[in-house]
Parts: sequence; structure tokens; C-alpha cells
Amino acid sequence: WLPTLRATRVPPLAALAVVPTAAVRRKASVARGVVCGILVLIGVLLTVPVFNANPYGLLWAVLACFFLALGLFFAAPLYLPACLRLLGLAATPFGPTARLAARNAVRNPRRSAATATALMLAISLIVCLQVGVASGRGFVLDFVASRTDLDSEVGELFQQVFDSLLLSATLLMAVAVVIALVGVANTLSLSVIERGRETALLRALGVQKGQLRSMLLTEALLIAVVGVAVGMLAGTLFAWLGVEAIASMLRAEGTVDSYIPLRFDALYTIGLVLAAVAAAALASVLPGRKAANSAPTAALAET
Repeated sequence: WLPTLRATRVPPLAALAVVPTAAVRRKASVARGVVCGILVLIGVLLTVPVFNANPYGLLWAVLACFFLALGLFFAAPLYLPACLRLLGLAATPFGPTARLAARNAVRNPRRSAATATALMLAISLIVCLQVGVASGRGFVLDFVASRTDLDSEVGELFQQVFDSLLLSATLLMAVAVVIALVGVANTLSLSVIERGRETALLRALGVQKGQLRSMLLTEALLIAVVGVAVGMLAGTLFAWLGVEAIASMLRAEGTVDSYIPLRFDALYTIGLVLAAVAAAALASVLPGRKAANSAPTAALAET
């Protein structure tokens, strides 16, 4: 619906331009920044009851996470291109191919941001579940261990339940990561089509096929790493609010008088990052092959 609405509101003369004018981009960025800032502010204000002994702490946390997520994800076109540029600086020592990849990643900021946002959303959901389950597991196991009247088999049972829950949630949410990484392949494919003449010129100037594939690989990894990094931060924030909300409810009921420590499962987290990076590298194979196999003379002759 949003792309359709945007397309129908484009003036005919503006549609003839390759990119929006600087004034149009600036106006859209300011409007987006104001709206997203309001959403984040509402989310921050809603977190206040979470840190008190509140029987409705979880409800407040859900509302806070909802507004924070809206603000964070809708503001992605404002800060993700900057993150891509910053990460691209780390690729500059690896030669001109890496520098070209870093610049290509931000040539269409809206598309790159949309691709990274899809991955960021999937990663944040998985990390939120992983951290939440790991924190709940640690709290329950510590509670069982402190009770001398409980059998050790009870702790083992809880351990198995939490481990099964964590594995099931990760496997289910991994589907979202796969779908998001299909977007990486689509973005690279569109970039290859749009940069056909440029790629042909690079080939005519002596750039090898392997270097073109490496350029697409680096571009995919930049988008994936930014999406994974921001998604992990967002997921940890949401999990922290959820854990604090549950602790707030327990304190209100008098069940516990302390906070629940935030815990991470290193095995699942590292596996998630490696899987996302590997899938992003795999997503660059077909676009890289298309770019490398295009005939320079034929591509330069296209109008």
C-alpha cells in the first residue's frame, strides 16, 4: 500500500528525475525524524512503570517495546546509511574493490536501509527470545538451587524445558532470517542491473571477474553486518525490558525482592551471527556471477 501511495503522489516532472531533489529528501528526512522521535519518546516514557514494583509491568513493557520498535525501525533510513558508511571505512584498507563495495552499499540508501531493516527485525526478534529465555532459565535454576526442599531433578527438568523452548524459538525465527536474506539477494540483483554499464566499464578497464564477485560479496556482508549488529542491540533492549517487567511483577506480588539478571546464551548468539553472515555471502553468489559474466561490449552498447 505504501509504495502504491508513494507512486501515485509523484508529480510527472519529478518522476522524470533519476533521484529525488535535495529539498524533497531533506523534507522527507525531517518529517521522518520528527515522527520517529515522538514514537521513541513515548516508548521511553512508557518504560517508567516497568522499573517499579508494578503488577502490570509486562503490559507496560509490551507497550513501550511497541513504540520503541516503531520508532527504531521507521527511522532506519536515517541512521543505517551512516552505519554503512562507518563500517565501509573499515573495508578501505582492503583495496579499491572493497572501497567500491562500500560506496555502492549507500548509493541507494532507501533500498539498502529497507534490506538491512528486514534483517534487523528478524535478528532482534530472535535475540529478544534468546536473551529472555536464557535469563528466565538462569533465574529459575538459581531459585531451585536455593531451595533445599526441592529435588535436584526439578532443576534438571526446568533446564530441559528451557533448552527445548530456546531451540524451538530459534529454529522458528530462523525462517524470518532466511526471508530477510532473500532481500539481500534482490537488492544486489537490482544493483547489478542498474550498474550494468558501470560494471562493463570496470571490466573494460581490467577489473577481473573475481574482483566483481568480491565486490558484491563485500556489499552483501556490509548490509548483513549492520543489520545483525543493530538487530542484536534492539533485541537485547527489548529482552531487558521484558525481564525487568517480569521482575517488577514478582516484586509487586512479594515473590522476590530482587532483580532478574540479564543472561546471554553465547552458543546460540554466535551461531546466529555466523549463520546470518554465511547466508549473506551465499546471497551474493548469483548477483556476483551475473555481474562477472556480463559481456563488457554488449553492456556498454545498451542505452
